[in-house]
Amino acid sequence: MAKHIKFRVPIYRADVWVVIDEEEASRLASVKCGVFNDDFNMCGAVFFGNDNNVVWLPSDCTMRTMAHEAMHVVLNICHRRGVIVDTNNQEPVTYLTGHIVSEILRAHNKLKERRHDA
Repeated sequence: MAKHIKFRVPIYRADVWVVIDEEEASRLASVKCGVFNDDFNMCGAVFFGNDNNVVWLPSDCTMRTMAHEAMHVVLNICHRRGVIVDTNNQEPVTYLTGHIVSEILRAHNKLKERRHDA
């Protein structure tokens, strides 16, 4: 059974992995991002590198933490794709934020179901 869920953001050609297991998060961060981390003394995290985002959220994370980490993903994608965060033209960032939050929530819920059923 997969310990992560990957989703793609097609318009920006960006891949995002969502994971709730610390060991799997550490492995994915290393393999996909080139980031080496084994300290999970935090509420959630985004590991970014090699144009990839790995989102670690514990199964009991709050919506506040999920939104916080989703915003890191949004800003990473914007930075990498040259999208300017412009307060006079907020739509590109707000649509992307809505999509990322929705996909992370969907993946997180599915991972919690898998863990519960195992």
